[in-house]
Order: sequence, then C-alpha cells, then structure tokens
Amino acid sequence: MGSKNFWKLTATVTALAAATQAGAVISCARTITADVIAFDQSIMFNRLGAANVNGMMYALRRDVVNRSSRVPLTLDPAGAVPGEVELRPDKRPRPIVLRVAAGDCLHVTLTNLLAPQANPFNERPNRVPPFNVDINEQAADRHVGFHVSGMQLVTSIADDSSMVGRVVIDPGSLVPVGQSRTYRLFAEKEGAFLAQSYGAPFGSEGTQGNSANGLFGQVNVQPKGARIFRSAVTEEEMRLVTTGTTDAGQ
Repeated sequence: MGSKNFWKLTATVTALAAATQAGAVISCARTITADVIAFDQSIMFNRLGAANVNGMMYALRRDVVNRSSRVPLTLDPAGAVPGEVELRPDKRPRPIVLRVAAGDCLHVTLTNLLAPQANPFNERPNRVPPFNVDINEQAADRHVGFHVSGMQLVTSIADDSSMVGRVVIDPGSLVPVGQSRTYRLFAEKEGAFLAQSYGAPFGSEGTQGNSANGLFGQVNVQPKGARIFRSAVTEEEMRLVTTGTTDAGQ
C-alpha cells in the first residue's frame, strides 16, 4: 500500500471512530444519586472476638454520625471532620450495596473522612509485654476512590476512579482526605458489580490494600424499570411507597 493510500485509510478510520463515539451518547432512564462517606470503623467479625481494629468502610452519609455528638452528618454538616466520624450505633458494619436498574445512571458523591494518618485506632500505647505490638492493618496512603468494575463511564476516564495513566494527575480521579468528588456511571446491563477503592490497591493484610480492611461494596443492577427499595422494610412501608423513589439504598 502506498503512503498516500495509507493516510487516506487512516483518515477514514479516524472519522468512523469519531462518528461512532459521537453516536454513543449515554441516555439515562433515571439518575440515581448516592452520597457516600469513606471512614475508619472498627469491625467485629464474630462473637469470639475476632476483629479488625483499624477497619474501613463505605456508608451512606445519613448512616454516619460525628463521634462526639452522635448527630448524623445529614443534620450536622459541620460534624463531617476527617477521623472524627463513625457508623450510626444502630447500624452494623457491612459492605455497602447500591441498587439501580439497567438503563439508569448512578452518580456517587464520595467524601473521604478517613483520619489523616493510617491506623487511628492503634492500641499499642495501652498494651503491655509481650503484646506490645503495632496494629498496622491499614496501608499508609489515605486517598480513596469508588471504582466499580464492569459499569460504563459517563463523563471521562476520571469516573473510573483508579490510578491509570493520566488519571492520576489529570483531572484527578482519587479523593484526598477531607475532600469529595462525584463519579458518574451508567448501568448498561444487569448484574452484580464489585465496588472498591483503588486509592491503596496494594499493601495491608493479604496485600489487598484498602479492600482488606473493609473498604468495598457492590452495585446491583436490576432489570430495566425495576423499582428500588431499602432492604429492611415492613409490608406497610412497601404498600405506601411511591413510584417516584430515587433512593439507591444500602
């Protein structure tokens, strides 16, 4: 193939790619929003005392309280202080589950309220020999993200929430302590999709990074047009619910 024909072919392929990209505009049947907090939370695994003292988790903002006042952050925005929040006392620590229907868009606003330094609940000063050891269960890096494997990105590669190429610095995909950002995702197909933080994908127990300490969850994409309810409701609440609900649930 001559150089002239080669460049013509290249121009044609480029034009087709641009046309395909322009035609692939995402149309959301609904837009579901979730206001999510990443924070430090001690996690008890069983009644025998097995625990992760320096656990981490995602939770909806309405389920997170200021540690001193015990007021939910939805009622006291000033209480959203990094390292000074915890799960509501009537909630059990567990992986977050967000629910949408196929064809919906999911906007996750993630706020990083981890303590500035790793392992904030380290009990070393309170221990005596021979148990005077560091409880260094967390990775040192305090950036977090909300990476959902298998869902489509809406705005840009920054919605991927990972450390890949230019995503690290431009436009910035991960969330530093005390800051927030919104990830926009499209639920193309039904299924269960793992959500985890790629702020620290390596280190900690089992070299699993943040995931080893509980900073993971799931996005359940249900059939097209499905109505979304919270997982624990009464029959009467189900009767009273309206068709306009847009709560992602947990």
